[in-house]
Amino acid sequence: MYQDVLVKADIKFDFLNHLHDPKEYIHYTDLIIQRIKKSKDPGLKESQDILNRVTTRNLYQQVDGLSLQDFKWREYFKV
Repeated sequence: MYQDVLVKADIKFDFLNHLHDPKEYIHYTDLIIQRIKKSKDPGLKESQDILNRVTTRNLYQQVDGLSLQDFKWREYFKV
């Protein structure tokens, strides 16, 4: 879900254009999440909504068409 937050926040922070420029990209640390949370910018509303879902544990129920509730975790990880 954090990837979705960053994709939506790209409008303001322009991550993708700096992806291959280490001198610029190095400034994007974990603090970027806090900056998104505290921002008053209406362009970051979708990112803030996703972060709120993470905080309240309202996580995605399906990933790539696969229901996470029905997934056989023990078989996959051989627990």
